[in-house]
Amino acid sequence: PDWSKLSDLSIWASASTQAMYSIGVAFGVHIALSSHNHFNSSNIRDALILTCFNAFTSLLSGFVVFSFLGHASVKLNQPLEEIFDQGPGIIFISYLQGISQLNGSAIWAFLFFMVVFTLGVDVMFVMVWTIHEAVGDVFSDLYMKYSKQILVGMCVVMFVLGIPLVTQGGIHMWVVLDRYTSDFNLCLFLILECVAVCWVYGLKRFLADIEMMLGKLSI
Repeated sequence: PDWSKLSDLSIWASASTQAMYSIGVAFGVHIALSSHNHFNSSNIRDALILTCFNAFTSLLSGFVVFSFLGHASVKLNQPLEEIFDQGPGIIFISYLQGISQLNGSAIWAFLFFMVVFTLGVDVMFVMVWTIHEAVGDVFSDLYMKYSKQILVGMCVVMFVLGIPLVTQGGIHMWVVLDRYTSDFNLCLFLILECVAVCWVYGLKRFLADIEMMLGKLSI
């Protein structure tokens, strides 16, 4: 391992962004999904379980992915840096190069893309539902009457907005969106959420709300 990379701030920025994406912090997903819990459900316990499972899954995925890439590096007799692509190419080029060197590569490639597909569908489910719940909080009367129509309209709008990304020049738009909506903006919203909870709403009031739900501040 190249331990000098630990002093590179861009590595830490990418790692923090990946951690926020993986756990789902600052998206509002946990707030939307936890609204379906019982009022006295232990949110502290749920948060700890979610974090532990996420960390375990991330480590396991990292071992699997880099095992494939390392195997390809040995088979092709090339340094890992030469077969490791950046951006979307890491999925559609680098990983496939590693998988293609395995026995029964067609089966592994199918399973790999099934994992990618189901992961993408799962992410879209919770993202759409988060926006849907936010609309319901702001426009409650309209939401009660036209809940299904609002959900269908959101899906249609997102589908139309996603069409340019699958055109010939869509990869350039994808890179712009990935660079300017995932790194800086996500960190900014996370900081603003912390400020809003701790100083605008008040940390003592927030802890009192948790204690009211749990009965006591414990797991």
